[in-house]
Amino acid sequence: LTLCASLIVNRFSYTTTEYALDTMCTITAYGWNSKTAVTKAVDALESFEEKISVHRNDSEISLLNRRVKIATRDEDIFNMIKTAKIIEDNSSNDTVGLFDKVECYMDDIDEIMTVQLATNVRINVADGIFSKDSPIGRAILGKKVGDKVEIESPDGSYTVEIRKITKSSDDGSAPILSY
Repeated sequence: LTLCASLIVNRFSYTTTEYALDTMCTITAYGWNSKTAVTKAVDALESFEEKISVHRNDSEISLLNRRVKIATRDEDIFNMIKTAKIIEDNSSNDTVGLFDKVECYMDDIDEIMTVQLATNVRINVADGIFSKDSPIGRAILGKKVGDKVEIESPDGSYTVEIRKITKSSDDGSAPILSY
């Protein structure tokens, strides 16, 4: 994991922000053993990512993808795959759904930002493609034109108004992330 923010330490709390599982993860613990608790949580996060990351060639998921069958050394991964659900977009024509392009008006800077929602393995923020699980994705998914939503981000919160929804679908052309 890459340390992405400063550590805040005092005698009662400890916070760190790490990039893991394709997102920023902030972990805070309170109490006398907060640093130890955060360190253990980061270790558990790293261990989980090593098993399921599609960006590591030696992960269980990458191993499965190469084999194209369910054959894993790890029972947790096997159960996760066995119970996995296909992500589908069941949004109506007037609501924001997966893969839709959405024009969002940001009143604090008087600009329109166009975003497209995608799954975690197809994001490309530079091209305006955001994860459905990102702060903006969670905020606008299922909303309609005219809705105003507040988006919480590590840099603070801001409000956007949905101005236009262009329905789209995953045609498979967007590259899958790799590192």
